[in-house]
Amino acid sequence: MTFLKSQPGQRDNLRKFIIANWFAMDRIAQSRGLIHDYKVFDSGNDEDPWNVLVSTTYTNAAGYAGIAEEFEKIRREHQTLAVDGKSLKELGAVVASVTVYENPAELGGTLERAGTAPDVQTRQ
Repeated sequence: MTFLKSQPGQRDNLRKFIIANWFAMDRIAQSRGLIHDYKVFDSGNDEDPWNVLVSTTYTNAAGYAGIAEEFEKIRREHQTLAVDGKSLKELGAVVASVTVYENPAELGGTLERAGTAPDVQTRQ
């Protein structure tokens, strides 16, 4: 899960940016069997520490790390689309990332938490 905070008045445009860019790459990754699902959620306000949440479900138990090499090929081919003439930096920022498992016992692990996971730092 990736938590983002929009710039004032840019929450809708931040969501549009995610859909036009991150989800364009995720659609390709899904078609290649790397990702099960991806969604964007909106808190409905600009007052909270985060107001946009992106949830990605990976097919590999290692999460992004397990598909990183293949996903980076997709990223290199993607042409970033600006929204209303703005880039991600102008629309908002990633404020946190949390990796969670539906049933960590099945994976032989525990919940993993990170403030800046590799998949978040490189996503733009």
